[in-house]
Amino acid sequence: MKRGKKRAAALTAAAVLLTQSMPAFAAVPESAVFISEVCTQNRASLADGSGNAPDWIELCCPGGKDADISGWTLSDSGAAFTFPQGSKVPAGGYCVIFADKQEAAGNELHTGFALSKSGETLTLKDASGAVVQALEIPPLSEDETYGMLPDSGEWAVMQPSPGKANFRAVAEPQFSLASGFYDAAQSHELTLSASGEIYYTTDGSDPSVSDTAVRYQAPLTLRDRSSEPNQLAAMQFENDSPQSIMLKTNYRAPGFAVEKAHVIRAAAKSEGSWSRTVTNTYFVLPADRCAYYKNIKVLSLVTPPENLNDPERGIYVCGQQYLDWKANKFPDDPYDSRRSEYSALNRANFFSSGKEWERPVEFMLFAENVPAVSQKLGIRIKGASTCALAQKGFNLFARGEYGDTKLNFRLIDGNDAADNGKAIKTYDSFSLRPVNYCDKMRDMTVQAPLSDLPEMATLDEERCVVFLDGEYWGTYDLSEKFSSFFFQSNYGVPEEQIVYIKDDEVKEGTEADGDAYQGLLEQIAEG
Repeated sequence: MKRGKKRAAALTAAAVLLTQSMPAFAAVPESAVFISEVCTQNRASLADGSGNAPDWIELCCPGGKDADISGWTLSDSGAAFTFPQGSKVPAGGYCVIFADKQEAAGNELHTGFALSKSGETLTLKDASGAVVQALEIPPLSEDETYGMLPDSGEWAVMQPSPGKANFRAVAEPQFSLASGFYDAAQSHELTLSASGEIYYTTDGSDPSVSDTAVRYQAPLTLRDRSSEPNQLAAMQFENDSPQSIMLKTNYRAPGFAVEKAHVIRAAAKSEGSWSRTVTNTYFVLPADRCAYYKNIKVLSLVTPPENLNDPERGIYVCGQQYLDWKANKFPDDPYDSRRSEYSALNRANFFSSGKEWERPVEFMLFAENVPAVSQKLGIRIKGASTCALAQKGFNLFARGEYGDTKLNFRLIDGNDAADNGKAIKTYDSFSLRPVNYCDKMRDMTVQAPLSDLPEMATLDEERCVVFLDGEYWGTYDLSEKFSSFFFQSNYGVPEEQIVYIKDDEVKEGTEADGDAYQGLLEQIAEG
């Protein structure tokens, strides 16, 4: 069970808060009872009586009379909770219900089912079985909630406010066109709408904090922008530059304009508050190019450019640390000019590893020109010596801090579990391996014929095309990634029973597990 911070007085269904200054909810009858706020990844916003932090659902009664909800039900796609006799939502107040699989304790109400982090439909029915409300909940990050804005009746992602007036958030902008592929021979106009002022960017940066943000005032004309100068694709080798993408090889960026997409990131602002940022990707290309991309999966990766090329935090460049190392500013790690530029012992941003070198990225996958899945993930540079290549690989991770802890989609066609043959449709992580020269194509060629051997663990892969911040980034192999969840989904072994060790480092498990493994190796060596 998820753990949360204990509070001196945890809210319960019986101990709801009454608010004298509850604002009127737009378009909601005074006599109504409705879901007013939902938290699907509670970490520290609210604790139950045991000090745990289950997800929660808040009901509201804006009228002047207590509402009896005995026999009412709350349900998701697979389970339902019935309110016991005597359940009430007080006049002008709130009722908070914990959403987990625990039994009700004392006067606390627990639904018996948890909420999906990836979004779902939550249904409230009255005692007769009539649907009072069917709420579509989007994916939420840790301690984000989805709630109704008191003034407008719109729904928005907001800061948690269980048992009291909802935080005055701002609803995110609405796009008139869905992400996708569009024929450049036709005219395409994109309009944005929101209750507040809208700001947008086209370079991958977040408009709520970016200096490049522009206030939206008129429809945006979408056209084929492939002839525009390259931005990220202009990165190349520059001697003694912290923004060089290689250490020694005199690599030059393409001298031609690469294909490009429109990446539109928009957020609404009202009374000093910002909505959540929405990211859409539009490929406006000649019909023959749209037809070409219909035959292969296309991935759009969007992140602020500084996450890639900033000297201090950019994961795609050698960084200032390489220049400092080269100038012998690290006494315990002297620079060795004879070392290959492909040695992972070199000190450079793109050779750096760990959570510190993970950056948030908006991930969208297109299948047959249609967006199939979209989710905020974490991205790192993948590999050892290959980190020094101009076209680098990536590892991507689903985490609660970004949204869902899993990506629920069949990423790789033909990716089936080794133990029962069922289609794998859930991933905690995956990799993108560049296919930039013939030698790097061998991995898929070797692994495919070995996948039928029961004693051999292999990674299923599928060819795809990657666009990075709207610029063509080349052909990649979309691949499974070894992790404890990989072994669970492929072989049915519970995650908690798996110890994952790579290069003598415990990636998943405990230090004691690593010691036990080393002890086993020593016993084998001794015969």
